Amino acid sequence: MRSLTLLALLLMSLFLAACNTGAAPSSTSVSPITIEKPWARPVMVEATMTDGEGEMTEGEGETAMGMGSNSAAYMQIINTGNEDDRLVSGSVDFATVELHQTSIEDGVAKMQQMTEGVAIAAGETLTLEPGGYHVMLIGVKDSLEVGDEFDLTLVFEKAGTMTVSVDVRQP
Repeated sequence: MRSLTLLALLLMSLFLAACNTGAAPSSTSVSPITIEKPWARPVMVEATMTDGEGEMTEGEGETAMGMGSNSAAYMQIINTGNEDDRLVSGSVDFATVELHQTSIEDGVAKMQQMTEGVAIAAGETLTLEPGGYHVMLIGVKDSLEVGDEFDLTLVFEKAGTMTVSVDVRQP
């Protein structure tokens, strides 16, 4: 009986070895894009309190939270892959997100929306910083105070969607 058990184990081992395709075990792919040091500028969102008909209410001169302020997020985006990629858009739940670039022309600072996105060459780092490329947060609905954090979703042409936690701090 013992020899039959050994023979069965041997045959099972041979069968399993024959079924092996040689493929490596599957694993979750790791994005070649890494985000480092994400931060955003603080912004106080204020609106003058009115009675709905344009008249000032009690406590004239006081302010309440409202819409209309802008901020910007900055970070380093590192492409460790072998292919160029492109940051094409972003989103948050409290503002409209656009990709912008600030440049100086004839001594005047100008901001331009990057409607085609921003390229990140293979093996390179794209730095989003004041005075250069940045993620513009338009129409911020709630104040962003120093010490706050929020989630920013970034969309890349090849790497797909990534969500990063952004710290609010002074520059």
